[in-house]
Amino acid sequence: MASSIDKLFYEVFGYSPVKKGEAYERLAAIVLHILEGGDVKHDERLRGALSDTLYQMDVYSGSGAEASMGEAKDYTVQGKKVGRGDLQKLGGALPDIKEINSGKFFSATGYTLPARKYADNSEGIVGKPIELYELRPSIELDENNFISSLIIEGMIYGPDRANIKITPHFTEQGKKELRSLLKAGENTFSYRTQLQYFYDSQGNELLNLFELTSNGYGDIHEVTGMSHGCYILEGAYIKVHGLLVAVHGIEFEVPYITDRFEAKITDDRELRLTVIDSKGCIIAGITDDGLRAYEFDNNGLVKKAN
Repeated sequence: MASSIDKLFYEVFGYSPVKKGEAYERLAAIVLHILEGGDVKHDERLRGALSDTLYQMDVYSGSGAEASMGEAKDYTVQGKKVGRGDLQKLGGALPDIKEINSGKFFSATGYTLPARKYADNSEGIVGKPIELYELRPSIELDENNFISSLIIEGMIYGPDRANIKITPHFTEQGKKELRSLLKAGENTFSYRTQLQYFYDSQGNELLNLFELTSNGYGDIHEVTGMSHGCYILEGAYIKVHGLLVAVHGIEFEVPYITDRFEAKITDDRELRLTVIDSKGCIIAGITDDGLRAYEFDNNGLVKKAN
């Protein structure tokens, strides 16, 4: 009789493993790789140093200097929890395999209280810890433990360049040159130009306005919300109606504009598997795509799917 886990595996991957319980073992191997990374294998075998027994492991993980062996039990058809006896089988193998540092157990139906107590005290009993995981099909209530939508609200504050006010401050010689542009009887002179470059006395470019302001406009005033400052430009000239007019520098006033934005990231994929740690806390939710992202090579090693 196929279990709910077997049906889940077929729905996700499109095939059913031949051996009874193998579907759950493979799912446990994928989930362990998702949780811890490193090299994770399904159906690995290691020989005991003391007994010379060849031990079969549903899940083997060799992450860095740490290595673990794990069991995976799908008792959904029987409708029972993993008991102390199941954990004792794993606990009996741990001291015999020197390269293994810890044990891991995956259950689709949870654990009995004696099993939990045995795992809690496993390091004192067998000399190595055993971690318990409940790996089961997700239910609707599990969705409440995960963020499905993330809304990012932001504000971009930048200079309103179209309305920057720039005032040149002319030297006495510069003012004299400007007055020469007045016609007889006139008191004002209007001239429109684009202030882009500053020149030396020979008309060679010294610098441009972009270079001058490339490091910003200074602090923003708390009351006016504008930047106000000046640049001293000794020996600089600007061109007015073909004349080179000497300036002490320029004064500027920069208003700012605010643009608000909102970005929404939504993940509406349905959870397929839920991972619960020994304290009863949900630590991961796995979707169909998350499972399909992996496959096994001929040696049972979990790897990214092609």
